[in-house]
Amino acid sequence: MPSETTTPNIGLQIAAFNEASWQVPTNYNWNLLDLIFGGEVTVPALNVTTLIAGNAGSFILPPFTAEVPAGSVPGSVYTLSYPPSALIGFFVNGLIKRNGVGLDYSVNSNIITLNVPTNLGDKVYAVYFHS
Repeated sequence: MPSETTTPNIGLQIAAFNEASWQVPTNYNWNLLDLIFGGEVTVPALNVTTLIAGNAGSFILPPFTAEVPAGSVPGSVYTLSYPPSALIGFFVNGLIKRNGVGLDYSVNSNIITLNVPTNLGDKVYAVYFHS
């Protein structure tokens, strides 16, 4: 099994250095992304008030939320704090899940239903915009 590095907050899984399965090096600071999505670091550019220019209004960018949704692990139903206007990602153990019929999960209002339930010890996380 290939080795990997897991970030501490939301468990992003990155192929380990010189791993054969990793063909392209990245220029991303994965630890910083983990801290941002984990709510440990505030990014001023994601603050809605800094993005409003002139009288364009607050509709330019809706509020951004990164959270651990309510729900039991193990389980298959998780509740977001708000209905997402754009769900950027739903993660289980740092791996992004695919939304849609026959895929990993479906969304109805602020309820996420997984097609395969999580296991004891799994970590779930959601990143989304909402109105």
